[in-house]
Amino acid sequence: MSTHSSMFDIIKKQNGEHFAKVIRNYDNGIFDIPNIDKIVKYAGKEAEPIINYLISLKDIQVRTKNCNKSPFELLYEAGYHAEYADTLEKQNDISKYFAFGEELCTFKDPERYKKYYIINAVKFNADKINRADFRTPIREDEYGTSVISIQMLKSGGFISIKNRYNHSVDNADNTYNSNPDNIIDGLSEALMKHFNVDFSSKEEKLPAKYIFMAGQILKYNYEVNNVYYGENFIAQDGQIKEINKSSELMMDYFIFDMKTKHFFTQYQGVYLHYLADCFPAVLEQEIQGKKLQIQKDKSTGNIVLFANKKPVLELNHGNIIRINLYETKHISKKFLYHDETALSFKSDSVLEIGNSFLYLNKCLEELYTPNLQITDDFFLQNNRALKKLHLDNLKETKTCFLYSNEQLTDFEAKNLITAGPFFLYRAKNIENINFPNLLNLGDWALSESKSKSFNAPKLKSFGTNSKTMLSKLVARQR
Repeated sequence: MSTHSSMFDIIKKQNGEHFAKVIRNYDNGIFDIPNIDKIVKYAGKEAEPIINYLISLKDIQVRTKNCNKSPFELLYEAGYHAEYADTLEKQNDISKYFAFGEELCTFKDPERYKKYYIINAVKFNADKINRADFRTPIREDEYGTSVISIQMLKSGGFISIKNRYNHSVDNADNTYNSNPDNIIDGLSEALMKHFNVDFSSKEEKLPAKYIFMAGQILKYNYEVNNVYYGENFIAQDGQIKEINKSSELMMDYFIFDMKTKHFFTQYQGVYLHYLADCFPAVLEQEIQGKKLQIQKDKSTGNIVLFANKKPVLELNHGNIIRINLYETKHISKKFLYHDETALSFKSDSVLEIGNSFLYLNKCLEELYTPNLQITDDFFLQNNRALKKLHLDNLKETKTCFLYSNEQLTDFEAKNLITAGPFFLYRAKNIENINFPNLLNLGDWALSESKSKSFNAPKLKSFGTNSKTMLSKLVARQR
């Protein structure tokens, strides 16, 4: 009985079926990399971003022989009749050598020879090597290697050597570790020269949000002060520490203990309380004395944290995407300062928000704070996604309120009295500017606005640069 799927099954259980299938479908030779299950343990659920890096770990090195022989001559020396399969008929010509149930998937792909350089090689005595004599097959045994198919992607970067067992042994698509030199010295170099294609391993860099640490690929959500936060782990100085998934939750770059209802300030020796971020204090106050419950949304797979049956947070792979506050009135400084994933923030109760609220977040699409009265500096300074925002009770903003949002088209603040410097700076697409109670407007406010409608009848003071902008707005209405 073949165990060829054992590593596939391990990675499927560990990283998910999609991750394992992407590897198998692209290059199942990756499953032969020593300790591959450990290497990808913290690599997340998507294999596509790191597939080239994984292929590079196969470490196919070409031994230079400076041999002038063709690949077909070398294969002949190794005991094979070899043919370049440049037609569908030639591609499938070796199918007669394969036992029922062990046929190559190649035979079912009529386009394969167009995308790959395919060299089919048959041992001189292949007809005399019987499948029935190999009841316990081994990938590189005499039967398995008596018929091989060397396939190189024409665009380069990929090679597979398939054998006569196909899926009846471990990773038959990675025969001889997909290194032609393991068939006969010089074959790799000869193939590369003859077909002008490169399949040797090259150093690949991991994409953003991935790091190689302690011999493992880590897909992390945040790095703050050299501590890396993933969905279920933190890592620092070569040490990877898994959180207890039964009682602990990763929330962006915070670890929350469901039993004590508090955030960790230290976790297994790693000091975590290095930010003046007020998120832990806000959430602990919000849920104080309430019954907590965790549910998994069946449609999205997201984790939802409930307090007294009301949804407070929604998490996607450890990332905060939705926030609901029901009792919090005052949010102090740096609320989720580093957050990059929150899409929605809702609160009927919040009256005041301190500086640097969701400072680095660019993707917040929904902000519902109908009773908000005062915001401090750098409120949603880097947001790029909000299109509509009504803050009917807002009275005062400080520096850089929605500093760089160019998507905003609909903004209302009918009770706004004071707007600080750089108020709605670069908000080019607001259609109508209407502040019936505005008295004070800071410097550089409304800069770059293209609105054709401007109404601020009570305006008394404004900065020098704002005066120039206001003159343009007024002139545009005429």
